[in-house]
Amino acid sequence: MLTQIGVITALSATDGRQPIASIRVLPPSACAKCASGEGCGAGLFARLLRMRPTSIDLPVSAATRPGQRVWLAMDEQQLARQALFWYGLPVLGFLAGAALPVWLLAGSASGGNLSVDGLSLLSGLSGLAMCWLAVRRWQHPVRPRVLLEAPCSSR
Repeated sequence: MLTQIGVITALSATDGRQPIASIRVLPPSACAKCASGEGCGAGLFARLLRMRPTSIDLPVSAATRPGQRVWLAMDEQQLARQALFWYGLPVLGFLAGAALPVWLLAGSASGGNLSVDGLSLLSGLSGLAMCWLAVRRWQHPVRPRVLLEAPCSSR
């Protein structure tokens, strides 16, 4: 289970349903070695990229309040599946689209033919676009769950 700490910044009107909280997700902190410049380099990249907090709207229990720290959790397998669909399928579409003209025109053109290469590039980009649009249409992102109140000592 992947977890991250967030802070509830606002609660929406409940209207008899589960309230929706706007949660500011805090950027992960580097370990002590990375912060001193002696570790794996994650601290250096964090300083270079200056990751800013992001916000997400999620349903929460009625007992939450603005300013409260909460844990956000997501299953690793769900995240890996999402990454496979969002990135892997468009790449496969590009490769299949690029290979199609080469396969269809294999007997009529010799290797390195500029027209076949250009057609292969356009076909690959078309395959990429079609798979990307299909993924956006049918694959819905998995949202993290709000679990427990985060300990005050963590940030």
